[in-house]
Amino acid sequence: MRILSFLVAGAALVLAGGSAHAQSSRYAQVDSDGVGNCIFSNQELSYQQEGSAAYRNNKTEFSNGENVHVRCYFAQPLGQYRSNGRLSNSLRDGRGYFVDFELRDPARPGSMGPDIVSGQHYDYDSSDASMTQQRFDIGDMADCDFRLPESENRRWGNSASRCTDLNHFTRRVAEEAGASLPFTATYCVRVFMQFADVIDERREFDSNTGSWRTSRAPRIMDHRIAESCFDYTVR
Repeated sequence: MRILSFLVAGAALVLAGGSAHAQSSRYAQVDSDGVGNCIFSNQELSYQQEGSAAYRNNKTEFSNGENVHVRCYFAQPLGQYRSNGRLSNSLRDGRGYFVDFELRDPARPGSMGPDIVSGQHYDYDSSDASMTQQRFDIGDMADCDFRLPESENRRWGNSASRCTDLNHFTRRVAEEAGASLPFTATYCVRVFMQFADVIDERREFDSNTGSWRTSRAPRIMDHRIAESCFDYTVR
């Protein structure tokens, strides 16, 4: 699997110690909407080490100074999502799939829609078809995922590597919100691909020609593959 840039140019540690293809897991869950889950730990969630303390001690509440290690479990093997979308599908069309790290609550001032802290884009080919899980690591560490864009890092970050130091970042969110400590923010990791089944048609008036024109484009939708959230508290 080749990692492409998406919002950021940082590297991502996808899998450690092997390839996550067609492996079941005691930690995998699928909700009523057909979306897989992610688990979180303050220790590295290495591949095929589900009997380790890192997995057994997984949690959704973190605090001052902790890094957050993530493993997401897909609701079905990645290749099965290629069948979605009558008109387009990001896995079929060479656009791959996406992972967003979002600040879910509270949103930062000025945010429109999902408040995406950082995102990553992954290429896809047939060798990834049986892939069922993926690892991410969030925090000020050598091989972090979800590096902040340079412009965002100047305002919200404090690391030359642009890694998302959750302790510092959450404190900055509290300061911007005028909130007192202790302060808790909710973050989510969302894995998704994109598809389109219908064409949207829009009529626009062209003031230069004094006439109406019609534009048509596929309606791009996100299909969630896995999603879960955790809380981070600073005191």
